[in-house]
Formats: sequence, C-alpha cells, structure tokens
Amino acid sequence: MRISTNQAFQSGLRNLLEGQANVTRLQEQIATGKRVDTPADDPIAAPTIIALNRQVDLLDQFQANANLARNRLNLEETTLKGVTNSLQRVRQLAVQAGDGALDFGSRQGIAVELRQRVEELLGFTNARGADNEFIFSGYQANTETFVRKDGGGFTYQGDEGQLFIPISGTLNVAASDSGKSLFVD
Repeated sequence: MRISTNQAFQSGLRNLLEGQANVTRLQEQIATGKRVDTPADDPIAAPTIIALNRQVDLLDQFQANANLARNRLNLEETTLKGVTNSLQRVRQLAVQAGDGALDFGSRQGIAVELRQRVEELLGFTNARGADNEFIFSGYQANTETFVRKDGGGFTYQGDEGQLFIPISGTLNVAASDSGKSLFVD
C-alpha cells in the first residue's frame, strides 16, 4: 500500500493538533488546579467529585449555622448580663431604701432610679438581634416580647418556642431562649 504525501502531511498535522490540545488541556489544569473540569474529562471520577463538592457545601453551611448560633447566643448572654447587673442595682436600692434614716428626698431619688431600672429591664427583655427580631419572643420574633399592662405590670407576648440550628448532620443547638422561660417562669 502506498502512502501519499498528502496522507503523511494530514497524519503529521493531526498528531501536532492533538499534542497542542493536550498541552492546552494540561496548562488549563495547572492554572485552575483542577484535573477534572467537566464530567467528560474523567467520567469515573466525576460522580465522586460532585459528591465531595456537595459535602464541602454542606460543611460550609454547617459552619455558617454554627457562627449564627454563636452570635445569637453571645447577644443573648450579653443581654442577660445587663439584666443581672440591673437587678443587682435594684436589690442594692431596695436595701438602701429600707434604711430608716433616709429622708423623703433620698427616697424620691431612689424611686426615680428604680423607675429608670424598670425601663432598662424592659429594654433588655425587648432586645433585638442583628436581624431586627426580638430575641426573647420565641417563634414570635416580630412581636414585642413584653408590653406594659394598663394599671401596671407587664405581659409576655411571645411564645415558648426555642430556635434550634443544625450544626452537623446529627446535631442541632438551641440558639435562643424564650422570655417566658427566662423572665416569667
């Protein structure tokens, strides 16, 4: 069988173009750091890569959830520390007011500060998170937690719901507490 010059030329050209395509593909793999860009690059490895990418995305979501839970709980802790400090001051004022040697003006001063502390406590119990939702209202996050009743006192308007956030495939953490469990019960 005779090979014509044109066939030899075409064969050589085809080999050169295949080599160039291989070099281009290898350069792309080096640049992107990926051996498989499309399932056609390696049909056997593609399903494993897709499954691993899904796992990475799921782990990223769990990490974001853990950060959200941490931030919510840090805000709740800071708010509860404020409540504790305010209640300690109320306790001090109550003891101070019990001193029989205080004059009327001093007792009025204590009463004014106690009213301020009640307002401060109301502010703490109606605290809002970064998402502008009430942090102690349970599932009723858009409902003000406590409101004043006519004639004195306060009413809890939230529910007893507690937000749980998944931080792994098998673990959900409580990221909130209801105002009822904290301040009423």
